[in-house]
Amino acid sequence: MVIQCNTLTVFELEEPSKAEKVSSLVENERVMFGDVSIDVMSIQYREGYTLQKLSIQHASGLAQTVIVTHICGLNWKEDQNPPKPATLLDAIDSIDIFMPENPPRRPKLLVHCRSGCTRSGMLIVLINCIERLRSKERIDIFRAVEDLRSLKSNMVNSQIMYKYIYDVMKFCASIFNSTYANLR
Repeated sequence: MVIQCNTLTVFELEEPSKAEKVSSLVENERVMFGDVSIDVMSIQYREGYTLQKLSIQHASGLAQTVIVTHICGLNWKEDQNPPKPATLLDAIDSIDIFMPENPPRRPKLLVHCRSGCTRSGMLIVLINCIERLRSKERIDIFRAVEDLRSLKSNMVNSQIMYKYIYDVMKFCASIFNSTYANLR
């Protein structure tokens, strides 16, 4: 899927036991998954997550090689506390770290967690709201969640999730020296 869709960033929100498997990759190592080879070009261990630059290619060599930013870990268990806002913001800021200068269009981002809607949904809403905050657009978290739910139901499905999104956005607003005027 990463190769077919030319995805340039994979954000993997896994629980600690699964994150340990991914963090066991070694720099300059080649790993095969069926007909797909993954070359680990670099690994950066950051507070709370691992940032990897991967080269992915189909073994046939017919498809082009895709360089992917892989953000993994965050030790974010499905039913427990999410990471600190500063850790999450740092991970979100890492999305573009290996991107080419001035890409012709916005690169595709693949976000996944075990259920495909809880942590993934929160992260997608946060990425969209942070982007709007940075561009000084009005932010409506309820609307952002509603728009996401129109594509997949059950995204951000509890009051705790909403509160976390609001808390992260308040933290972001304070970091960006922004007022809360555009945060609704």
